[in-house]
Amino acid sequence: MKKTFVKAVLFVLSALNLNVSASEQIYNTAIEKMSVYDTYAVIKLKTPGLNSEGCSKSDAGRYASVSFDTANGREMYSALLSAKLAKAEVGLGLSGCRSWGSATIPLIYRVDL
Repeated sequence: MKKTFVKAVLFVLSALNLNVSASEQIYNTAIEKMSVYDTYAVIKLKTPGLNSEGCSKSDAGRYASVSFDTANGREMYSALLSAKLAKAEVGLGLSGCRSWGSATIPLIYRVDL
């Protein structure tokens, strides 16, 4: 009984660890370019990330997307736009992928100014 409990705890902890390691952090990069669409924006990063999300675009590490579907997404877009205009560097938290044309690129969940 004790072994089963320990195995279950280890399984849950390893699953939580996989979830944490699935996100990528990018520190201190400038925004080279910004493209705005109806429901999302795409930024091109001066310093590419590792694409630890495994998105399908060949140079996915150079891009990130923010969605306008939520108030948080719209606020992150405003922060990114401000940083672009100020030529300031940003930090990003990326998790998951979003479609962009026929490929996917990382999705932003956090912006650090």
